[in-house]
Amino acid sequence: MKEKVSLGSIVAALDAGDTPWMDWMRRNVGEIQRTGSMPTDFTRRIFSHTTYPPLTDYTPESCAATVCAALEESGYASTHSAAAKSYMTYGTECDLKPGCIIVFTWPDGNHHVDFCDKIIDADTVQGLGGNQSHALQDSTFSRSHISATRWPVKKMAAPGLSILSAISKVDQSKMPLGKRHARHDPRVPALAKYLSATNMLPAPPDSVDWYSRVADWGMMANDNLGDCTCAAIGHAILQWSTYVGQAKRLSDDQVVSLYEAVGGYNPSDPSTDQGAVEVDVLNYWLSDGVSGDILDGYASLEVGNVVEIKDAINWFGNVYIGLQLPVSAQTQSVWAVPPGGLVGPGAPGSWGGHAVPVVGYDAHGLYCVTWGKVKRMTYGFWSAYCDEAYALLSRDFVDSTSYTPAGISWDGLQEDMRLLKGGYTNATAIRHI
Repeated sequence: MKEKVSLGSIVAALDAGDTPWMDWMRRNVGEIQRTGSMPTDFTRRIFSHTTYPPLTDYTPESCAATVCAALEESGYASTHSAAAKSYMTYGTECDLKPGCIIVFTWPDGNHHVDFCDKIIDADTVQGLGGNQSHALQDSTFSRSHISATRWPVKKMAAPGLSILSAISKVDQSKMPLGKRHARHDPRVPALAKYLSATNMLPAPPDSVDWYSRVADWGMMANDNLGDCTCAAIGHAILQWSTYVGQAKRLSDDQVVSLYEAVGGYNPSDPSTDQGAVEVDVLNYWLSDGVSGDILDGYASLEVGNVVEIKDAINWFGNVYIGLQLPVSAQTQSVWAVPPGGLVGPGAPGSWGGHAVPVVGYDAHGLYCVTWGKVKRMTYGFWSAYCDEAYALLSRDFVDSTSYTPAGISWDGLQEDMRLLKGGYTNATAIRHI
């Protein structure tokens, strides 16, 4: 019987002869990484490749930071996470072989990550990694504890950054929108309410990428209907579940069913395709769930507070926003304020309202998902056209990535969410205005 060969194994095999991350590891063998001690220059350097706050007087467990640094400094993508389990779904799946990433799960549920240096025998593997007896070195492990073997992938260029794509034009004038007027529900709490006033939060990292692992976002019916408020929910669920390790994609029919519930859309009556209000969509998701997925909570954000927006993207994976798009955006491959400013074709809302999840940012702008693709908007565009923004909270995502500040008050959030659920009115009674 022939052994089944996966696509990931084929990709890994093609790359197997080139393992610059292993060269990086061998160059740094012997570097001390003593958990709990004062950070060294080396530990500060490796943690700079993660979203972990800058090290001061304490060195955390550093196996994942070591893997991040080895990959990033060798031209490969990393998870940017200091959590070993973040590598469970990274890259491509492959067989155990020298050079691959190994994630171990110990009996107590904790994790460790390193690189396979040598397969000793059927029971034992030699792993080259950080935080192994407080140093970067080779150690032997039982293969029975291996929970994932993954092959690194090269860095992807951020979408929309090439000169040609920045100046090229697209025509999205026929694409439906669907975000109705922003209704700011006074019961929706602000994110700042749940953050400890005594904890000094670190500055957000320079860049965050919560999109590159999703290969196909899908339209979620927003190419035919004005269901952007609901398509954005489908994209958020797909994104979170992909990064947790169990990708869940809503079908177009499921997204349209949500649109019927929250927007009053009737497939038999095209005139009811009038969009939906973002807080109605979120309150429905919170109360009734979307195809079995329940939103744990959400909080409003200060639209003009870019630091808070970046924090929310970094901690929770995305931000659900509303835009008052100008006509000028119809032909821009990168959304930016046009030269004529906020008048004429650049006037806010002159095209219409649109809902998108923002899934990353860097020095060049913010990255959102719209019409099945990742699209960049400049910070100027955000400031000019964003009229509502919400942090969406998924405990599964938060627990998996471990990026959320320890001081967040989940109990307070859950109580406020209970009040929101109790006050929700079925969206089928909404009058289109």
